Amino acid sequence: MGQTLVGIAILSVVVVGGRQFYVEQGERMQSALSDNSHEIAQTEIFSPTSSGAETRQKGINVIQIDRILAPGSNAWKIVSGASGWSGVPTEKLLASWYLESGMRLGGDGGGAGGYSALRQIVSKQSEPAERHRWHRFRANEQDLLFICQYCGYDCNNIQGSSTGALGPMQFQPSTWMAMLRGSGAVDGDGDGKACPLSLADAMYTAAKKLQKDYEHSNSWNLAVLEYAGGNCARNRAYVRRHNRLEAAFTKYVQNLMQSS
Repeated sequence: MGQTLVGIAILSVVVVGGRQFYVEQGERMQSALSDNSHEIAQTEIFSPTSSGAETRQKGINVIQIDRILAPGSNAWKIVSGASGWSGVPTEKLLASWYLESGMRLGGDGGGAGGYSALRQIVSKQSEPAERHRWHRFRANEQDLLFICQYCGYDCNNIQGSSTGALGPMQFQPSTWMAMLRGSGAVDGDGDGKACPLSLADAMYTAAKKLQKDYEHSNSWNLAVLEYAGGNCARNRAYVRRHNRLEAAFTKYVQNLMQSS
């Protein structure tokens, strides 16, 4: 980490995932990325429930989470296993999973938004508003076709986000391909291939990426910021929401362990 003087602001030069971020030291950066204490105070921590009543807190469907994370469930084994393997705290993986796909379990419908991933990627290549990213969507198309062949997917039936991001942890096809080429993608389910629609593969790969970016920056906030796509206002808001969810999931997991 280096420092430079710009005007009267001292900036730290932080490298995350090969990108440089000029981060202003002091209160501004803290307010940009850290938990907002006023918002935290207004956010009640949810806990496992067996009442059968539909319970929602800040968009969290607690009954649904209870079912997904039931002790001994495959999903819980995957998340806790990825956490223990990578060193990324369980609550951070749960927050990322929730924000990325609403804790979808994977499969061809494992993406968020319910769009046709291939159709969205192709359509973005001609949208005027996306002109600055046309080259990325062209690369995404080729990488998606490769992933479909490699993993045995039917590209015409894969759902994704509005930009074609795939699976429970919402990896862009080109991001997944870069990790495949660089040995960053993880075969979490042991079937011999690392595929983004597999919850285990996606979770272990996300954990590996978060841990790697944390090691580069020594900051979980910056690691999450890089996962979200880099430093911009929208992604800084993502980090703040991620922090609030982490606090909730920390308490949730504690209650889950006590009740099991």
